[in-house]
Amino acid sequence: MIIIRGFLFALLALTLQGCITLSPQDQKSNSPEYYSALTLSDQQLLSDESLFNHAGYRIKNYRAPVPSIAPYATTLSTAELQQAIKEDEVLLIDVLPTPFRAGKFIDTADHKNIPNSNWLPNTGKGVLDPFTSAYFAKKLHELTAGNRQHKLVFYCKTDCWMSWNACRRAAEEGYQNILWYSEGIDGWQKAGLPLVSAQSIQP
Repeated sequence: MIIIRGFLFALLALTLQGCITLSPQDQKSNSPEYYSALTLSDQQLLSDESLFNHAGYRIKNYRAPVPSIAPYATTLSTAELQQAIKEDEVLLIDVLPTPFRAGKFIDTADHKNIPNSNWLPNTGKGVLDPFTSAYFAKKLHELTAGNRQHKLVFYCKTDCWMSWNACRRAAEEGYQNILWYSEGIDGWQKAGLPLVSAQSIQP
């Protein structure tokens, strides 16, 4: 028993001294960018480094199963989102992409989203060009009147990494009340809730 206890103390000391490093999965699980511990399933979804860039953004295969939590965000169920809309002053941000030509977003006629949403197209991609990056920062500033404590709800579709990316990006802009509706437009519609025709917010 004494030998085992001594070994555990030695192991702890080596870890604190940096002689033993955490695995990538353990590093993600303990990362301060997540408010809750990642499940094993979450860790597996984040383990393929070829799908992410050095900054941690998902850069391809956007329509695929997503983790249960997003960086710097609180995940909402459909019922929780309904309650938040009813009780709080939340800003709903749809980040689904649409073509951009001649300085304008081209709205697709069939795109519908949650009522009272703000559609900021293309801002959930893993890598943004300087124009889109500036557009995202500017529009969030305008929508929140510069209040970085304002509650922001990011969403796209079910199993879509773009809203996951947007949560990380908003945090980098300094916003601190970030909510993630991972079920997105599909989950809202599946619950029998109404959608409305969407118009993008132009630059």
